[in-house]
Amino acid sequence: MAAKVYSNGVQLKEAELMTLMCPACNGLLRDPVQVTACGDRFCQSCIDRLMRNNKAPYKCPVDGTEFKRHEVRKDRGCLKELQRLEIECTTKPTSCGWRGPLPNLEAHLAECPTVEVRCSLGCGKHVLKSQLSTHVSSQCPNRPTQCNHCNTSVPIQNLESHYQSCEEVPVDCDYCSKHLSSRKQLESHLESECTEYQISCPMSSTNLCDFQAKRPEMSDHMQKHTIQFAELLMTAMRKIDSLEEKVTSLTEGRLEDKRKIEDLTRRLERVEKEKEDGKEKIVNLEKQIKVIKVTTALDSGFDLSRGQFVETDCAVTKNPHMTALESSKLPPHISQMRNMSRSFKALSTQVSTGRGTDAAAVSIMRQEMESHQTQLLKISENLQTVQQSLTQHAVVIDEVRLRQDVLDVKTTNGVFIWKIPDIRRRYRDALDGRTISLYSPPFYTSPHGYRMCVRTYLNGDGIGKGTHMSVFFVLMRSEHDSLLCYPFKQSVRFTLINQGNPSASITEAFIPDLTSPSFQRPEKDMNVASGFPKFSRQSVLHDDNFTKGNTIFIKCQVDLSGLSSQ
Repeated sequence: MAAKVYSNGVQLKEAELMTLMCPACNGLLRDPVQVTACGDRFCQSCIDRLMRNNKAPYKCPVDGTEFKRHEVRKDRGCLKELQRLEIECTTKPTSCGWRGPLPNLEAHLAECPTVEVRCSLGCGKHVLKSQLSTHVSSQCPNRPTQCNHCNTSVPIQNLESHYQSCEEVPVDCDYCSKHLSSRKQLESHLESECTEYQISCPMSSTNLCDFQAKRPEMSDHMQKHTIQFAELLMTAMRKIDSLEEKVTSLTEGRLEDKRKIEDLTRRLERVEKEKEDGKEKIVNLEKQIKVIKVTTALDSGFDLSRGQFVETDCAVTKNPHMTALESSKLPPHISQMRNMSRSFKALSTQVSTGRGTDAAAVSIMRQEMESHQTQLLKISENLQTVQQSLTQHAVVIDEVRLRQDVLDVKTTNGVFIWKIPDIRRRYRDALDGRTISLYSPPFYTSPHGYRMCVRTYLNGDGIGKGTHMSVFFVLMRSEHDSLLCYPFKQSVRFTLINQGNPSASITEAFIPDLTSPSFQRPEKDMNVASGFPKFSRQSVLHDDNFTKGNTIFIKCQVDLSGLSSQ
């Protein structure tokens, strides 16, 4: 230790001084404590840091003796001994010559002129406290100085670079050498005065002329081409008028589309109502058919497979305990069939026993049977008609909904989330072959970019048929295709969203094959679809996490890197 320590006026020897030093920080003890297990002394802050950074039992850094927190005691005797010591100023490399009680050392160092301090202006240099004011005022490269032109305060080392951008610094024009009182006048000088600066033809803003020349020459250019520019402007005006007409036509078309949507909505409401009415009719007809096929046929002995009555033993017709009141509660057509059955059997008995051979009665029975058979056929035909009508209504409803989706949805950022509702019914339709595939509404990479859609086969396609759900990407023809680059080069990512746990969603991506016809400029409404025949197993269509609310969501994201946002 460079500083000298005294006790009762006598300088302590190194061995004596070592007994008052902390073995952890190698400095004089501060707020001394003693570990009773080994007798070693430490600063309070040093032992606190040791116990904070380690787990009990702790180990003494001197001899490795284990100890616990309660074995650390304040060493008041050592503290009194330290307070009686005197010490010289500890500043390096020079000392101010101060000598005083050890407890006063910190107060002295806060005022000592020989203490080194860091520059307050941030230059990083250390100087003596007594020299700090001189360094800050005349030596520090970060000392502030004032620009003579704009009066801005800047560090002196940055003054030259400030002059290169200061708007108030006088400059000379690089083209005509005219002296300007400030840099901020240079831009207006070049735009309106400088005779040597090359300017663009005023018609360049309309893309009608790209001529550039010095200002005097530009006047001659404008005079020579005045008539030509006038004609070009007239042509441009006619184009503007034509565009305005197209905009008006598009606006009217949009209004017409809106009216069509409203009309389709009304049709949809009517079809929905007719569908509900049809469901009620089907329920009633099914009840009637069930009663006729089960009760009437069995009761009357009518064989539906042969279309004629046969003799049969039936509990209903032979029930001797059925009262007149119970018979009266049967439906009218069942009562008629029961009566007809009884008449037929009575007649059959009479014929077989020879007690009656009334040909007229037999004829009447045959007529009644034929009449009931005709009624059954009519009811069956009515049921088929209603079922066909409902099927047609369902097709109309799906068509109207699809058109409404196409008109209402227009995504122009290359990201489309396709909501497919009623997925259980659509999956059954796919299994039964009624609906092979589904198309999403079209979406775009930008307002005037590529047009595309997603196509899915819920029962799979190609190598995935019957086991997997297939998902494909389809490029569609648009009115802006001539402005776009082909073949289509952007990577495409599909995600079947797990609504219960998004991190478990199913994702696949591909980079287009530039030689495939799927990614060339569309010549028809749609290109051949390209994607994943085995996108996911069909078991996901039974997973509640993917089909929450009887709905699935397929996200398609197109990489827009390198594409214009127009």
